Amino acid sequence: MRKDFIIAFIKFYGVSSLKRGYIYVLSYLVVPFSELFLIYMISKGAFLNFAIIGGLITVVAGNGLTFIGDFAFLRLEVKIQDLLVASEISVNDYVLALMFSNLVFPSPGYWFT
Repeated sequence: MRKDFIIAFIKFYGVSSLKRGYIYVLSYLVVPFSELFLIYMISKGAFLNFAIIGGLITVVAGNGLTFIGDFAFLRLEVKIQDLLVASEISVNDYVLALMFSNLVFPSPGYWFT
């Protein structure tokens, strides 16, 4: 496993996106917080635990859909896989790096829900 590649890819694709597009983090937080607010208001706080779990599931599901889109974008448009095939990076290293970089970007959604 190439840890240096994974860390570099996380910085390149995860942390830099978080710094440049910090306003997009709000899009990860809008749906869980609105779900939390609506369930709190409708149930008068009785189902707050379910709302918190539902918000976390929403963030995880949204992150999974984003991961699939990013994976296809990097493969078809950016052609980064063609570059990595010629290097010594394995498939597992690439998928792990992409997974961790996609976990970094919505991480405020995990912390706030």
